Amino acid sequence: MNYLLDTSIVAPSGESVGMRQALKSWLVRASDRLFLSVVTLAEIERGSLAMETGKGGTDRSAWLDLMRHLYSDRFLPLDIETARLSGNLLDKARRSGAAPTFEDAAIAATASRRGLTIVTTRERHFRLMDVHFIDPQQHLPDP
Repeated sequence: MNYLLDTSIVAPSGESVGMRQALKSWLVRASDRLFLSVVTLAEIERGSLAMETGKGGTDRSAWLDLMRHLYSDRFLPLDIETARLSGNLLDKARRSGAAPTFEDAAIAATASRRGLTIVTTRERHFRLMDVHFIDPQQHLPDP
């Protein structure tokens, strides 16, 4: 099984800073089956630029460079069909009463089109989008 890492897993802030050792170990063991969306890259870049003048800006920039290096051949694009599916997923979730972001819908669409399972600590963002996901705080599959 291959996985798409949500921003909540790779961003050096919030819940991911204190990532449990088990998750870190799993990420290393499963590294050849892990992918990132270009949307995640944009979210990390946005966070880096927003913090550039404040505490942590340099750390985020270095983190972004590391992510680009480690996953350079495993960043998945947002192509036309994925963009269209993003819009459909966004509409479906909103009709169900949820308020997902475009970023969440784009990550969900990327996973759906490529048959990937999303790894996220924010399952509520993906629950209404008909995608497979796991919360590593609840369960980590064998790599």
